[in-house]
Amino acid sequence: MRIRTSTRTSEVLMSKHVNPRMQGVTYNLLHNGVSLTYYGGEGLILPSDFHDNMAAHESVLRQITKNHRITQAVVPDFRGATRRATLEKDLRPFGPSSTFFGTSPTDAVVTDLPVISITADCHTLVVKNARNGMRAVVHGSRDAQHPIARDGKTKSGNTNVFEALNPALFGSETYAFIACGIGSSHFDNRTDYDEFHGSLIRYLVRKWGGDIVDGGIEMGRLNVPLLLRRQLEARGVPGDNIAWDGIDTYTDPRFNSRRAGSKASNCLVIEW
Repeated sequence: MRIRTSTRTSEVLMSKHVNPRMQGVTYNLLHNGVSLTYYGGEGLILPSDFHDNMAAHESVLRQITKNHRITQAVVPDFRGATRRATLEKDLRPFGPSSTFFGTSPTDAVVTDLPVISITADCHTLVVKNARNGMRAVVHGSRDAQHPIARDGKTKSGNTNVFEALNPALFGSETYAFIACGIGSSHFDNRTDYDEFHGSLIRYLVRKWGGDIVDGGIEMGRLNVPLLLRRQLEARGVPGDNIAWDGIDTYTDPRFNSRRAGSKASNCLVIEW
């Protein structure tokens, strides 16, 4: 199955195979030496209380690590994210002898360990600097882009997740891949919903251009892949080094979407 990507040089082939250990179908992708395995609606179904049910959480993660022959992996906790980047030295990795389920709430991890990203509609951004070896997995969330919290309070520190990352991660030899998230046509953030949505969209349009929302600023249909591309390019990443798998979790039956009514999540395993 050919994946739509945003650059001609980054066109990739996603292969589908049955994974008997996971009792379902998985999708594998190789991008610039980084292996990504997608578990969606036809593969790994995560229970609705996955994050709060520690027994279910541990069982699923152990299945994944065993299947991939991973002895340790990082499982970022994106709930209530603070736009803070967690460096490898700050991480307590999940492994067979560990009962660790994530980092403190964060929007990015910089690590050499495999990363297991649990998402529903938010995109996952995978970044690798081929020159210095730095690599990161970033939560492509709208909340991580805004200096104002949902309670109306101004956030301290960085205005977006990119500013929390080490500048050495970015440059002309950096490669980025945007994976598995909701399409803009189904990602309404109407400016008249509430003050948070209104200020979010106005802020992003003012900073990154009107074309990052489809259908006009009032609808606020945020094009997250385009927004992430703009932010990467602003930090020196060449456009030809940025790719996107073209997946819309809302319309693609292989994946789960909260906005489409699913209570399950998707899982992305990133191996360096």
